[in-house]
Amino acid sequence: MNLKQLRTFLHVAELGKLSLAADRVGTAEPALSRQISMLEEELGLRLFDRHGRGMDLTRAGERLRERAGFLIRYVDETRSEIQSFDATVRGRVVVGMPATLAEVVAAELIEKFVTKHPETSLRIVTGLSGHIHDWLQRGEVDVAVLYAQQTDASLLVEKLFDEELHLVSKRDVLPGKSGSISFADVCKLPLVLPAQRHGLRVLIEALATAKGLSLDVQVEADSFRVLTNLACRGTYATILPARSIRDATDAGLIEIRHIKNPTPSRSLSLALPVDRPITSAVRLFSDELKDAVGNLLST
Repeated sequence: MNLKQLRTFLHVAELGKLSLAADRVGTAEPALSRQISMLEEELGLRLFDRHGRGMDLTRAGERLRERAGFLIRYVDETRSEIQSFDATVRGRVVVGMPATLAEVVAAELIEKFVTKHPETSLRIVTGLSGHIHDWLQRGEVDVAVLYAQQTDASLLVEKLFDEELHLVSKRDVLPGKSGSISFADVCKLPLVLPAQRHGLRVLIEALATAKGLSLDVQVEADSFRVLTNLACRGTYATILPARSIRDATDAGLIEIRHIKNPTPSRSLSLALPVDRPITSAVRLFSDELKDAVGNLLST
């Protein structure tokens, strides 16, 4: 049993299909199948039940998934700890985060980190949580901030904070003069929201379903900039965290309303992969990011 086999096992366990796991890691499907077969032969039992729709974990496979995630995290943390004896931090860090967060923390965070660690380089990529999760799984980013709750065994997730969401648009689109708006009234407005696969849309749709309501989503836009621009133009309303649009609200371009009965909120989490080494640069940047978020909450 080796780490490569265990990493492969975790991918297949999460995705349930060899073809999907092969696409994620960039390896031919027969090669992944051989690794799983060798692991099963060594252990002397089946880890998966194969069927036409894919592969399901056996009881033994479920137990191995628990242990494999722990073992890989322990090895990666050990590697990072040993590397930290070299006081100079080097390397490239690619960070994925929602534009709603990047708008308020990215610039200061980058300046602070590169000043402290001049032999590192940073790249910030922004998108909606569904996109960022995919980038992290494919290895296109090293560390990510996600709004969606991720519980799969291939991610190490640490909750940062809960964030309330508000209705956003120009005043003439919103009913009444100011104050709160009921979720039922939100559902009557022409909305622009991300597509169904993204966490924000999933959350709002679930709240509507629980109340027996339907959203009037007239436009889907998988871009923070498009969402805010359409809201500022007054054509549609959208739902966003207040911090991300503070400049527009201060400039009088847009108005926000507290939503009640119920009030939508979501958790912001830091996510690292368990199937790839975590370098000292990535770990240090993750710590700086957590500090930056903590400072944001205190302001």
